Amino acid sequence: MLMKTILTLSLLFLMTTPSLAEDKLACSLYHAFLYKNEVQKLENDKQMHCSMSCLIARKCKTSEVVLIGFIKEFVDALGYGTPDPNDIAANLKGINVAKKGATESVCYTTCKKIYPKQ
Repeated sequence: MLMKTILTLSLLFLMTTPSLAEDKLACSLYHAFLYKNEVQKLENDKQMHCSMSCLIARKCKTSEVVLIGFIKEFVDALGYGTPDPNDIAANLKGINVAKKGATESVCYTTCKKIYPKQ
């Protein structure tokens, strides 16, 4: 419990330090909130990670999308979810789909093809 508290406080500190003050991940967090309900309707976890990263990467800096994915896995490792290194790979695939000029619907359909229903 103590370790979980320390890690949580460390994450909060990192997100409020001056080095991140310019970005504060506002774009990624805003779009993650915007798309959350639709993405959660997908068939499996990897489709969700891929699609969410694709959707966010269409609107935000790639570095910010990568960072938000790592933060999500870090939070999962603190006990708030199930950490899985393959989630990072799915995030990166989604970002690559977005880089090819994907529309919102292409993000969903491509990620479903990459990660078919299990």
